[in-house]
Amino acid sequence: MEEVDDTVVCCSKGIYPKPELTWSTEPPSGGALNATTAVWRTSLLLYDIRSSLLLSHEDAVMVYSCVVTSGKHSKKATLMVEGRLRKLLTIYVLIPVGVAALAICLALGIWSMLGRTRRCAPA
Repeated sequence: MEEVDDTVVCCSKGIYPKPELTWSTEPPSGGALNATTAVWRTSLLLYDIRSSLLLSHEDAVMVYSCVVTSGKHSKKATLMVEGRLRKLLTIYVLIPVGVAALAICLALGIWSMLGRTRRCAPA
């Protein structure tokens, strides 16, 4: 997960089966979260997913979470926003998913899949 301007981006690469991504906030937002999500199949027949969400400009503390789910496995990444000051909670876990591995983009959007490090693809 990374912050780009007033947007938070969550992505994962090299996933099988086809993943889904959901957003949530704490406290819960008053309405639906307007996210833009894309999923594509790679040349290795795995999936990449990328989603972006506009950050709220409220002064209250807001926690944004994205969950990538693939088959029976899922991983959650969280970004805490304290007013205008944003703190990225860095949690990194690699979860086996069949022959591939599921990884969530965290600090600086850098992630690793099976020992290879690369940045999230631009939208």
